Parts: sequence; C-alpha cells; structure tokens
Amino acid sequence: MKRVIFMLSFMILFASCTRKSGVIGGESNVQEGPILVDATLSLDFVDGNPAKITDYFYFGDTVCVYTLWENVQDTETVYFYFVDPNGYTRDSINLPLYPHEFSTCITSYIPDHIEGDWEVIIFLNNTFERSLLFTLENPSSK
Repeated sequence: MKRVIFMLSFMILFASCTRKSGVIGGESNVQEGPILVDATLSLDFVDGNPAKITDYFYFGDTVCVYTLWENVQDTETVYFYFVDPNGYTRDSINLPLYPHEFSTCITSYIPDHIEGDWEVIIFLNNTFERSLLFTLENPSSK
C-alpha cells in the first residue's frame, strides 16, 4: 500500500513539473517588432520634437502628429487617417518608418473647416496602434 501511495505521489509530482507555467495560451505577451512608445499632437515641430502640445486647434492651424517608436528592425509603413466629426476620412498620409533603436515619424495636416471633434487614427502596416482626438474650432465663434 505504501508503495502505491509513493508511486501516485511521484506521478503527480512528475506531471506537475512537466506542465508549462507562466504562459497563457501558449503565447508570450512580449510584442515583437515596432512598439509605439508615444503619440502626441502639437502646433509645431522643433528639432524633430513636438512643440506647443495641444489637442485644441483653430481653423488654419496645422495639426502636427508626432510618433515615437522602438524596436524598429525593418522598414515599416505608418498610416495616419484624419477623420472629421461626421466620421468621414478627410485625408490619409502614409510615411516610412526606418530601422533604428528609436525612430520617430512625424506628419502635418491642415484640417478642413469643419468644427468639432476630429480623430487621427494611426496604423503600423495593417495593425491599429492608437487613436488621438482633437477639437477644431472657428476662431471667430469665440
């Protein structure tokens, strides 16, 4: 009887040691490839960095979109979609992202004169990365 209990204990211990632990679904949660570290809206760029960071713009302002990426191994494509308050894509811009430890990708856009809450949707290749919201107002309506 002691021998049976010992064998069962050994089999349970052996089975528990061979299970994979710390991994859910057999996949790691570490992202491979480029990672979007920061995305910011501003009125200008100075030395490749955002200046006058804001999410509030007036007709005639330039909406500058700054993105900072890490782990860029190959040349990738970043897509920026500018969506008006009615849900229509007014413009899209695609720019290359080149390999570096840290890479930036910046673009500028002057929105149509449609007041309200706009959105910039950012994709890397075909993968959604982030959405940034901004308000556009007519300066004479103040």
